[in-house]
Amino acid sequence: MISKVRIAATEKDFSHSDICNILKFAQERSQQNVRNHNTIQQRNEIRKKKFSNDRKELVGFDFDKLVSYKSKTQEQIRKNIFWPSFGNLLTDFDVIIKCVVCHLFAKKSACGLCGICSFYVDAGLWEWIIDSEFIPKGIQPESPIIEALVLFAMKKIFEFNEF
Repeated sequence: MISKVRIAATEKDFSHSDICNILKFAQERSQQNVRNHNTIQQRNEIRKKKFSNDRKELVGFDFDKLVSYKSKTQEQIRKNIFWPSFGNLLTDFDVIIKCVVCHLFAKKSACGLCGICSFYVDAGLWEWIIDSEFIPKGIQPESPIIEALVLFAMKKIFEFNEF
């Protein structure tokens, strides 16, 4: 087909060296195609083995060891049974005076709440408070729009006054 197009365009046929170069190019392309196919098959086999191993690991995993942050965590942290992976990253995580609601983070407000619990109370997100027995005082305010909520979280939790 290439030679027909060349003849139509230039009224000349390919030379012997042109034909040899085209055949060499076609052969290299075919070999590369086979190499790519083999590489893809090898990669898929490796993925298949990894997926199979991951599945076997999950079958043997004891999901009862997972900690629910809403149920047992407070007591486990108090007894030093459980320490979250992010605990060392927080400066006040191991202080003695903890939040009266979640008992996880350092108390930051006069009413004994940490930054997160205080944010939940002030933003009207009472359903997010970890301790379901804690009842904030006053009337629950309406949740602000998301932009205002983000700015409020920035100030209340992370103590950034401006963004």
